[in-house]
Amino acid sequence: MNKKDCVVLEPITIYARGERAIGGISPLMVATNCDYVEFYYKNELLAKEYPASAKYQGLKHAPVIIQMERNIPGVSAMNWEDAKVVGYIDGNAVIEKHFLKNPTFKELEVIADDKEINAVSNGSAWDATRITVKAIDSIGNRLPYINEAIKIEVKGSGSLIGNDNPVLEGGYYSFWVKSNNKKGSITVTVSNSRVKAKTIEIRVK
Repeated sequence: MNKKDCVVLEPITIYARGERAIGGISPLMVATNCDYVEFYYKNELLAKEYPASAKYQGLKHAPVIIQMERNIPGVSAMNWEDAKVVGYIDGNAVIEKHFLKNPTFKELEVIADDKEINAVSNGSAWDATRITVKAIDSIGNRLPYINEAIKIEVKGSGSLIGNDNPVLEGGYYSFWVKSNNKKGSITVTVSNSRVKAKTIEIRVK
């Protein structure tokens, strides 16, 4: 597969003070298949780094390691600011990831693996799909330190497998819903007291 058809840029390190020792975040590791990445702090280019292929010789696409103490003196000071990482292929910017200086819990992202599943019929077992819930900030980044309870409500041509009042772990939670013998749709609503509830629909054919 041409890497331009599936560009990857996923920071491994969490952009938060205290992620590393002494209140810092360095080194910031980025999993990517880009040729190189640029790191911007307050919209100022501070680093251009290539994959650490010499250190990770067994990987086809080695991570990029950004040593930010070298580039940002006082990174743990109170003047913490927004940042972004931009990935390049053949000299062209193809993907970027933004970070907020003060991310807050904005909404729940609820995504099903499948948009439709099969109803139970003669000689067949029930079908199921996984649904993933993620706590995100205002620009869509996962909030790994949000460990709050959520409420799951399932209606229609299916039912929930498992607990209907779980707790997010690392800003994530996944659960399954299964079909019954009725065609139609399954409506899944996930709610939390701090943000607006999210509802998705899965077709049962």
